[in-house]
Formats: sequence, C-alpha cells, structure tokens
Amino acid sequence: MAADFIYLASPYTHTSSIIREQRYKKACRAAARLMLEGYNVFCPIAHSHPIALEIPDYATNGPFWKKQDVPILRHASRLMVLTIDGWDTSSGIKWEIDLARNLHMPVEYIKDTGNDEDEIADASGSLIRMVSRAGNAIRV
Repeated sequence: MAADFIYLASPYTHTSSIIREQRYKKACRAAARLMLEGYNVFCPIAHSHPIALEIPDYATNGPFWKKQDVPILRHASRLMVLTIDGWDTSSGIKWEIDLARNLHMPVEYIKDTGNDEDEIADASGSLIRMVSRAGNAIRV
C-alpha cells in the first residue's frame, strides 16, 4: 500500500557541475514549497546531490541511483515532475514516469514559472492548482 507522500522527480544529469547544482537548488525550492503546502515530499535530487558530491564517479550513474530510488518510488502516493530545463529529455524522468504509470500512480507536472507561483498540472496538461512561494495554494 502506498504511503501518503509525493515523490518529486526533476532532471539532474548534465556534463556541467554548475547545471547540476542549479537543478539541485530548483528541486529543493520546489520541494520546500510543496512541504509548506502541507505535503510530505521525498525529492531524490535533494537527498542524493550532497551524496553524489562525495562519490563523484557515481554522480551521473543512472543505474546506481535507480537502485536507490526504486524502493521509495514504489511506496509513494503520487509522482510529481518538476518541468525545469531538461526534464523532457531526461532518461531518468522517463523511467520514473513509466514506473509510476505501471504502478497506477497519479503523475502530475509542476511548471517552475520563475515567479511567485508554480503551476501544477495533471498528465493531460490541465491546470490543477498554483503553488505559491509563500506556501498558500491557489485552488483552480
């Protein structure tokens, strides 16, 4: 049975360590806003980026990180995908979406607008709600 928490997927792998750091910070910001909304969130990038810095040879080793993430994703109640630059070409995110769908798990998408609010949409692209940086949801 799924626990009541969100698995927040976001792109990470890139040849540039600067881009990986930027993606890490965006993932942390999105996770923080969702937590302020009252959600329980597991964000693999927020969890794994500091660890990857300790084992740089594995920083972008997809199979290594999938082994870490599978047990957690299997128990999530839903998958949310942070649609920052690179999300649509990320093999890791494609794998997470495929696994979530195979588990009949809802998949939602968060658009980082760069403004005071992020948009959350379902798989069809229909807007579900806005999430504000102040932690106040605007229901649609």
